[in-house]
Amino acid sequence: MRKSGPDPVDQRLGPYRNRVARLLDEGALAGYAHLEMEVWWQVEGAFWRRRWTNGRELPHWHVALRDAEGKWTYSDAVGDDVDETLRELAASQFDWYTGTYTLEWLDGVDAEAVAREHFT
Repeated sequence: MRKSGPDPVDQRLGPYRNRVARLLDEGALAGYAHLEMEVWWQVEGAFWRRRWTNGRELPHWHVALRDAEGKWTYSDAVGDDVDETLRELAASQFDWYTGTYTLEWLDGVDAEAVAREHFT
């Protein structure tokens, strides 16, 4: 399969690329999120001449939430509305299947430790 050009990069997503955040629910730790970016393509053409077109960089969320018993559950999703994701990120908000959380970004050794424990 052929691609129609290089992988696109959405510069607006740069500050959030490969970041780890605490997820807070009314100030209490509910879990963690890891945000990475992926390029998704549309496939076009007859099966003998398929090509990838209209590539878009999209946010891929990996989420670890702790339930009332302290057990961790893991899920992930790719967001297809980059503008909406950017609005939420600018407001430090994260809407997930289980509710809306406040994002508290981690850096350095804290981010590395959480990523190693929950997302590798």
